[in-house]
Amino acid sequence: MLENLIAQIIEGIVGCKARKMGFFCIIAVMALAFVLWLVFSHLYGYF
Repeated sequence: MLENLIAQIIEGIVGCKARKMGFFCIIAVMALAFVLWLVFSHLYGYF
């Protein structure tokens, strides 16, 4: 599950670079990754 999520995030970053969206798109993907990481951390009790 988590590996699939990471793969989607990487695809998002690569897609942003391919479309020349640049910096803002990468920030959006990173923010999404961070939020998802927080959610998974709470779900699986890493805190």
